[in-house]
Formats: sequence, structure tokens, C-alpha cells
Amino acid sequence: QAVEIIRQVAGALDVAHSQGVVHRDLKSDNIMLVSHNGDQWAKVLDFGIAKIQQTEGYRDVDITEANLVVGTPQYMSPEQCSQTGPLDPRSDVYSLGIIVYEMLAGKVPFTGESPTVIMMKQVQDAPPSILSARPELPEEADAIIQRALAKQPLDRYQKAGDLAAALTS
Repeated sequence: QAVEIIRQVAGALDVAHSQGVVHRDLKSDNIMLVSHNGDQWAKVLDFGIAKIQQTEGYRDVDITEANLVVGTPQYMSPEQCSQTGPLDPRSDVYSLGIIVYEMLAGKVPFTGESPTVIMMKQVQDAPPSILSARPELPEEADAIIQRALAKQPLDRYQKAGDLAAALTS
């Protein structure tokens, strides 16, 4: 069931990304499951802080002013936490990796006593192995999650659909 939900969410993200839209606040609270004609469908909600990708060098002066952090720290990518450059679809892939971890472990991989502590962990700490929470899972599941949660965007799945495909194989 988790794989099917992730497949559907990844499909929605790939469509948004193909239109140049990055969600920037993907989290489990922003995924709604609905039943229709006996089937269950995952809907991605709350594109309220989504951003349309701009060309290189474009200066965004509204919602992303310096020192303004946008998103939910437990699900934010390292580049979003550190504000080291423009966000692209790989930031949403990281957030989707957090959701996969949460679905399988029942908790997010990074917690802390403040948003700042959580954000520092997102930037600096290696994610815990899913096998520590769910040792019965195959080692491939851990490898997939570790790649989705890579600190460097180039080391992650480049599209949400790539992450979903890895889970289904």
C-alpha cells in the first residue's frame, strides 16, 4: 500500500515539476487519501508555498527573502534548510524520501528540540537506516531511502518517478 501511495504522489510531483512547479512543503500532512469507486487515490495538497522555477540569476523578492525559511523542518531538504541556492524538483524528491521513511518506520528520521536543530540535522547528519526501525525490510529498501535522502541533489533520484520506480522493482 505504501508503494502505491508513493507511486501516485510521485506521478503528481512529476507533472508539477514538468510545469516548472516545485512544491517546497511536501509532507505527510499534505497527502490526502480518498476513495472513489472502490479505489484509493493519493492527492497532493497545499501548493501554497510552491514556486515556479525561474531562470538562473532571477532574483525572487517576495516569499524567499533572506533569513525567511519556508517549509516544515522535518521534511525540508538540506539545500532548503541551508538556503544555499535555488530549489528544484530534487528538493521535493528528498521530502518524498522522508515520507517513505515515515510510512515505513512510523516516524520521521530527523527530530529535535527546535526547528533549527532539526534543520541542522537535515544538513549535517546521515539519515538513520530504515532497518534499525524495521529490520524485516529488505536491504534494498534502505538503499533506496538513503539515495532519496542524499545530502547532495546530484546524488539523489533526479525525478520523483525514479524513486517510485525503484520502490516497485
